[in-house]
Amino acid sequence: MDKDAAQTEHARNWMEVGVDSSAESRVKHEWATLTITSVDAKPASLADVKEESGARVVKATVSGDFELHGVTSKKSVPHDTLALRSPQRRKSAEHSRVELPVLYA
Repeated sequence: MDKDAAQTEHARNWMEVGVDSSAESRVKHEWATLTITSVDAKPASLADVKEESGARVVKATVSGDFELHGVTSKKSVPHDTLALRSPQRRKSAEHSRVELPVLYA
């Protein structure tokens, strides 16, 4: 096994999602989540953006609560461009939840 593969395997096992971890642990720690609490976009309204090829493209910074391995911290992620397709309008102020898989072989 080469050095990169060995380090990757070690990191996955340290995060309890590798082959040396129990199936229960892998399922428990399989996902990282970012609960979006705000989106600072330019322009601020999708109504001000023309739709092209079925999407509206804006520049934005997405902020929220990032949870990984049971630890939550506030994060902001700048995006040069976000392509928004078929935006759904929410009637409530409820936050959106995005799940990001922790990839492992």
